[in-house]
Amino acid sequence: MNIDERFEKLERDNKRLKRYVAVSISIALAALIGGTVLGVHAASGTFHILTANTIYIKDNSGKRRAKLDRKGILRLYDSSGKRRVALDGTNGRLRLYDLSGKYRQLLPPK
Repeated sequence: MNIDERFEKLERDNKRLKRYVAVSISIALAALIGGTVLGVHAASGTFHILTANTIYIKDNSGKRRAKLDRKGILRLYDSSGKRRVALDGTNGRLRLYDLSGKYRQLLPPK
């Protein structure tokens, strides 16, 4: 296998990985929102509509783990409070951050 073939294979693998990440996050988001809606409905028994400017999801220790704001941006945080994922529903972009919270990847790329 020459260098051009190896490079093409690497590019295909990278595109496939980006697709898997986007699909995984979409499924996780749907499960998160669906679980929240079902939980609120089950708790009150009369839930029909949820209206809010910002929704925070916190773990058992009270740390913020997710935030959905009125602009349609979902942010996911790790256990240390660092932003790890930002899904922008308005622009259809997914931003990924490293362990230190530094921006690393944008899907789809500009």
